[in-house]
Amino acid sequence: MAAIEVLYIFHGADTFTRREALAELRASLDEGGALATNTVTLRANEASAGEVMAACATPPFLGTHRLVIVEGLLKLAQDGRKRGRKSEEGDAAAAAWEPLIASLPEMPESTALVLVDGSVSRDNPLLDRLRSVAKVQPCEPPAPRALADWAQARAQKLGLKLERGAAQKLAQLVGGQEPGPDRESLDTWSLASEIDKLAAYTGGPVIRAEDVEALTPGLREQKSYFLCDAIAERRPAAAAKLLHELLIQNDPPQVILATIAGHFRRLAIAREMLDAGADTAAIGPEVGRVGYGLEKLVEQASSYSLAEIRVVYAEIVDADFVHKSGRSDEIGAIEVLVQEIASSGDQRRRSA
Repeated sequence: MAAIEVLYIFHGADTFTRREALAELRASLDEGGALATNTVTLRANEASAGEVMAACATPPFLGTHRLVIVEGLLKLAQDGRKRGRKSEEGDAAAAAWEPLIASLPEMPESTALVLVDGSVSRDNPLLDRLRSVAKVQPCEPPAPRALADWAQARAQKLGLKLERGAAQKLAQLVGGQEPGPDRESLDTWSLASEIDKLAAYTGGPVIRAEDVEALTPGLREQKSYFLCDAIAERRPAAAAKLLHELLIQNDPPQVILATIAGHFRRLAIAREMLDAGADTAAIGPEVGRVGYGLEKLVEQASSYSLAEIRVVYAEIVDADFVHKSGRSDEIGAIEVLVQEIASSGDQRRRSA
């Protein structure tokens, strides 16, 4: 049996890169297709250190490796420390996970433990402690000036040659927004998806600028879906810019609102199926999504509870009623709604 790292940490705002890192790790560990039955995924806010340790100590069944994924532990430790400034809650949260950290040297070599998280602070206490004993991969979106380079590297990974002019045009069309300090507006999911579409369109190993131009109308039509992604992923700056662009191109507010409602309806279905133990393949037919679109939807649904999604959907329904009753300005109301949904995730979690 090949030796593996005991602990991996994939963290950062770029959910696509996190997904790719996890997929590559799965592929490296999956010998004979047995990893599917030897993978456990736990959410840190719903699990205990003992549950994670038990999952890690379990021998692989009819396979050579076991994969244990824990989502949100770094953020939980970070938030616990912030709250602990006013109480003992932060110390208690850290102490609750101390047994897991202490157990790492004794963890079976057949087990790979992966901590997956979003953006965390540079002085995250748990990350600082584990950095020397883990394989850490930051997963941050590329800076605007590096987006064309990212696209070319992605194409090369797929065995394609994306010419420089094509890469620059694609970066401008898909992710050319000027982001804020957290670079939240860049969407590598969409960029990767467009590269796949271009590969299918060209049917060859080289993608040129004229190929990107030929698909520009399709990109224009997809802006409403980009908007839904930005809202669901709590990226208010990107959501505001995309909504503005949709309104400038005269997309009716009622159509935009209906698209957002449909997206959160699919998120609710995906979240409910995830809670029931369904996998991504089973969710696809129920939400009408395949490929990256399906993976992205499941990734978004995983970041919400079903109660949170229901609260958001109720807000959308209320806004729709206000629009149809003529009690508010349509454009102003949808701008407020989009910002509230995209930027008030923490408050909504507390009320859900």
